[in-house]
Amino acid sequence: MVATQEVVTKATDNERKYRSPNRILARSFRLARDKWKQKYMNTRAALKRARQLATERGDSRDRWRAECDAAKEQARKAETLAQERLQELEQLWARELEVKKTLLTDAS
Repeated sequence: MVATQEVVTKATDNERKYRSPNRILARSFRLARDKWKQKYMNTRAALKRARQLATERGDSRDRWRAECDAAKEQARKAETLAQERLQELEQLWARELEVKKTLLTDAS
């Protein structure tokens, strides 16, 4: 019970915890608070930049993926068209040979 009585008397005696004058303490506490706030704001800004960068990278990746898919589709179409043209050319060559053979047989 003696220990609790000491705590109560210290609180009522307005015994100071710090030895420095209040004006010095106030300035020190204010500077510490300002440093903490600045650190918090810097961390928040860095987090915002990181999120923004991640979003931009994701958008860029999606855009490049879409362009790549479009280019692949265009290449497939070009390859298909080239195959069709090659088949047409082979058919024309075959017809040309048949026509030449018929002309040679008719001329004889």
